Amino acid sequence: DFRVESDGQTHMLFVDGGANTVNIGSTDQGSLRLGEQLNLVQTGTYGGIAITSYSTDNDHNPIIDFNKSGQATPGSHGIVADDENLGVIVFRGDDGDSFLDGAVIQAQVDGTPGNNDMPARLVFKTTPDGASSTTTRLVIDSAGKIAIGNDIPIWSGSYGGAVFLK
Repeated sequence: DFRVESDGQTHMLFVDGGANTVNIGSTDQGSLRLGEQLNLVQTGTYGGIAITSYSTDNDHNPIIDFNKSGQATPGSHGIVADDENLGVIVFRGDDGDSFLDGAVIQAQVDGTPGNNDMPARLVFKTTPDGASSTTTRLVIDSAGKIAIGNDIPIWSGSYGGAVFLK
């Protein structure tokens, strides 16, 4: 274990060797899910992460980079499979007992990947009132087709970047 203090925090940075986690602002790992290793906690003000890039070059932008391999060994490569998640963003709220998913954005493999070919779709989910789990609301598939509320595409064409719906 390793701990760094600040003027207002006894555990401003805490590396928990037993749990294999890094905690910033707390030792509490209650909001971490199985396999998550970084926990940022802030009380009394905004919590968040700022990613800033100072550059006039359009190729140097702040990014969040999700990488998924079909191989379990770090540094090795293995092809991912159809329907496999490439990355997930989860928005959760406390219901008084625990944090529940309110909305989810998933990037998933949408077909058979190959050399220089990675078909993907975006899936947007929300939780209906009175429910405790998310439901798929919008899908943009690898062909650019859009499905809202179900798996039936409503996309019918595009022109000059504008999409026309049926």
